[in-house]
Order: sequence, then C-alpha cells, then structure tokens
Amino acid sequence: MLSRDKPEDRKIVEQAIKWLGEDERKMPIEEVVDRNIGFLNACIQGIGVLLTRSTEFHRKHPDARFWFYVEFD
Repeated sequence: MLSRDKPEDRKIVEQAIKWLGEDERKMPIEEVVDRNIGFLNACIQGIGVLLTRSTEFHRKHPDARFWFYVEFD
C-alpha cells in the first residue's frame, strides 16, 4: 500500500495524478496527493484482486479461454 509518509510513495502518486490528468495547479501538489492516495490504493487493490481471482480460476480450469492473459515471471 502507498503511504503518505514515504517520499517515494508520494512521488508515485504525484506521477499517477499527472498521468490521470488531475490539474495540480488548482491546489498544492501535496494536498492533491493526500486527497488521492486512498483512491489509488483502492484501485491497486482492486487490480490485485482481479489478477488473483483470474489466476485461481485459470488453475481450476486450465483449458478455459480468456479475453486477456496474465503471465507471471
């Protein structure tokens, strides 16, 4: 999970905000990061759940075809 206290996590959130198109000029970037860090954690968690469930399903049904495929190294 991303933390408000870790500078490297704040950088990740700052980059994500810029990528998502949030206009940080409307308010200080620190405030924008603090407002959005929970949202990004929830998104990341949701993606993790999707990938975990997909992997579990694939293990149960190895011959099933998907519209996407995830490969882990």
